[in-house]
Amino acid sequence: MLVVFDRATEMALAFDRDVAGRRLSFQAVEAEAFPFHLRDSETGSLWDLSGTAVSGPQAGSRIKLAAYSAMWFAWASFNRNMELFAP
Repeated sequence: MLVVFDRATEMALAFDRDVAGRRLSFQAVEAEAFPFHLRDSETGSLWDLSGTAVSGPQAGSRIKLAAYSAMWFAWASFNRNMELFAP
């Protein structure tokens, strides 16, 4: 399991770090376009907030998002087609 916290968005994310049967190790990196990126130590691929490799040998691969914690505005931004229910 890979757990990360992005200070800029105050969002915590938990990913399954296995890709195609291979366990990857990650380091946070700063990027100009968006402050949250990870680089895996095994292939040097760059991964974005959605868990998708955006460059390198793993480009197009995804790590599975297992769980996350976010403030309402962040949840609403990524889940625009949700339904709200009142108690």
